[in-house]
Amino acid sequence: MGQQIHPAIAAELRKLDRKFSSLNSQITNLNMALDAERKQREQLEKKSVHIDDMPGKQLPFHYQINIAMPAGSSSPSSGTVTVSRDGPFIARRMYASCIVTDAPVLTTNSGAVTWDFSHFENRFIPISSRPEYARWGFSNMYDSPTGVRRSYQPPVLDFEWEYNDGGSERNRQDKAISGDILARFDEDGYFMNNEIFAAGTTISFRISPLRAPVVTVYDIDNDDEASGNVALLFKVTLDGFKVLQPLEL
Repeated sequence: MGQQIHPAIAAELRKLDRKFSSLNSQITNLNMALDAERKQREQLEKKSVHIDDMPGKQLPFHYQINIAMPAGSSSPSSGTVTVSRDGPFIARRMYASCIVTDAPVLTTNSGAVTWDFSHFENRFIPISSRPEYARWGFSNMYDSPTGVRRSYQPPVLDFEWEYNDGGSERNRQDKAISGDILARFDEDGYFMNNEIFAAGTTISFRISPLRAPVVTVYDIDNDDEASGNVALLFKVTLDGFKVLQPLEL
């Protein structure tokens, strides 16, 4: 004999079944709306759209990509940032800075000079491979207690770089770009045309050091030196504005 269900319980089960059917219908409609919105965005991204034609409020905004560079490594490192879904991001300028996150204590082979480079930690390094670096980069010091003349060279970073828009079908360059985009006082870093990144796209940046960044201490009197690796945090900043376009499903 089949089991009998109390009428009240059967009524509740029917109610739950109708609720589940309604929820499934809502989920299906939501997925269809999201799919339609995605396809619409993809079509818009393939069209040439003037910035002034984009509806929405323009809000000044900065995106930053932080890339950790381990001590002693010259291997490429990458980082990403995802543009929020509330509207496209228009970048006008890209620049970078770099912070020393870890520095060594060095002793020369003769043992005459020991130098603690921890005072470099949490400091920004200057422009790489530039005349300004020479003024900052070398310091001659006379150690009165020991009578030792010594000099030191802070870390320098020379590198190649490339970036990419995960939502675009077009590359931003044909190969890694050689050059310096660390903070400058001139017009370097401004895009020839404003760079438009669609809402929801992922921007990736890749840095390829030409050599591992090091610091060096030099014992002038004993013609002796020592070098050590430093760890860095490379910070890429995209300067521009967002066009706020809230989603309407």
